[in-house]
Amino acid sequence: MKFRTAISLMLFACLSTAGVAAVGGGAGTRPAQADSTAAISEGYEGRFIAPYLFTEGFKRFRIYGDTTEALSFYDAAIAVDSSYAPAFYEAANALAQADPARALKYSLTANRIDSTNEWFRTQLGRLYLMTNRVEDARELYETEVKRNPRNPDNYSMLAMIYQFNRQPYRAVMLLDSAETYLGRTDVLLSYKREILMGVGLYDRAIAESEAMIRDNPYDYQNYLALGEIYAATNKDSLAMANFEAARSLNPAGMDVVSAMNDYYMSRGDMPNFFATAKQLIMSDQIPRETKVSFYENMVRNLKFYRENFPRVEELAGLLLLKYPGDFDIMRLYAQSKIDAGNLETALAFYKNNLNDTLPDIRVFNMILDMEAYLNRVDSVAKYAAMAQKYFPDDPDLYIRQGSALAYYMQSRKAAMRSYEKALKLVQTDSARSVIYGIMGDTHQSGGDMRKSTKCYEKALLLWPDNIQVLNNYSYYLSEHGDDLERALQMSKKVMDSEPGNATYIDTYGWILFKLGRYGEAKEQLLRAISLDATGSDEIFLHYGDVLHALGDDFLAPIYWKKALEAGYDKEQVEKRIKKLEQK
Repeated sequence: MKFRTAISLMLFACLSTAGVAAVGGGAGTRPAQADSTAAISEGYEGRFIAPYLFTEGFKRFRIYGDTTEALSFYDAAIAVDSSYAPAFYEAANALAQADPARALKYSLTANRIDSTNEWFRTQLGRLYLMTNRVEDARELYETEVKRNPRNPDNYSMLAMIYQFNRQPYRAVMLLDSAETYLGRTDVLLSYKREILMGVGLYDRAIAESEAMIRDNPYDYQNYLALGEIYAATNKDSLAMANFEAARSLNPAGMDVVSAMNDYYMSRGDMPNFFATAKQLIMSDQIPRETKVSFYENMVRNLKFYRENFPRVEELAGLLLLKYPGDFDIMRLYAQSKIDAGNLETALAFYKNNLNDTLPDIRVFNMILDMEAYLNRVDSVAKYAAMAQKYFPDDPDLYIRQGSALAYYMQSRKAAMRSYEKALKLVQTDSARSVIYGIMGDTHQSGGDMRKSTKCYEKALLLWPDNIQVLNNYSYYLSEHGDDLERALQMSKKVMDSEPGNATYIDTYGWILFKLGRYGEAKEQLLRAISLDATGSDEIFLHYGDVLHALGDDFLAPIYWKKALEAGYDKEQVEKRIKKLEQK
């Protein structure tokens, strides 16, 4: 699927520029839209109408980027002259990204009208690939290679199809034959080298790379590619020699630094890995998003993060230095301080970044969460009031304040006052439903079942399809034995909305258990365990209870112990095991 997606993205870029004559001028004053096709065509002889409409559509799409208007003109041209192939071709170009299936229909018609037009055939081949008609594309490009053996695009596209069809050796043979007509071309040679690497033909890949270096000894990318091949074959000295050669030809090239960074990581050379990582972080050539992803991948690998924490933390500081005031970077930096056990340092950092003239509400939110976690009531009140001064009409702020009061400081009455304020600020029934659902959860956690029920019912009255409320309310009903059939109905609706959600499946299975439908419950809970990526203690406990109900007293305690290991209440688990042992 990744390969198919890559094809689609690349193909649209090609389609958007293929076969288009240069258009002069910039985006000036937009011409007025004609009232109707009839008005446009007045004063023109019939043979001029279709080209005129086509030209207007071409301007709308190529100059002004208006696909909808362009299509209306192309379709008008087709209505006037159904054999006017350029209108079909350009309509396909306009639709290629948004609706490739519809674009394909236009392209097929263009090719039926004029089967000799190379641009039309090229477009059709790419649209075949974008709509997953790979075999049709293969047949077309095999014909194109024979018809026009001097077009390198035909070889590269056909080789791509062979590779997609798991025929890499056929792709290599095709690219070898391309050299007969085209000589050695960098694009096709690079592609062939990648295929050779993919099938483990390293000696041939090295030979191809060395030939490319002989042909063009001043292209640093040839040395870089050879270095990567040597790295893949564990020829470290040769790999480094070629990396250094690439760097000497292009000292500022971040692709060289990136390749060396990957190499150092593969060899476990952490000092050099982090040295090159610093260069990547501080580079202006690499997008911010790429750097953030690079950093987050390191943090996500917990073993690597623990073993290299000081160096990773230093990278967070460099990111902040490179992008001061960027909240996402600030969050990464603060989290590195929290991970180091310096919660107060992270909190002080956020407070220091409260801009008096234009504060960021997200900074306030982080401060409120952290002060609530530290159970500092006065500080929560202080910063909540400060935030509300700047953002008096933001309901999320009151909801966050309420959650902090309810769950960190166990002050549910104060939390309800915040939720009530939020209710007054929201404008839609769905938003009110969400808040009533949160209020229901809060009352439930405090043991006030009457108020909890009242809030849940209000939430569903406002928005019957509120999935979060349906899930929480159905579980609540199952725990208290109230109207289990209704709970099952609500839970089924939730589960159907997200069939792969382990938490929702667990709720459904647990209600089945409460209804005494143990076989069905076992099936659902086993599915929840297989889908759960979090190691949920509750799912393990529920599955153990179901197994026990079915008389499987061998496996039941195994899953209860799994629940205990995952963090479930020790007393509850031991109570179950002890009761089983006393049988």
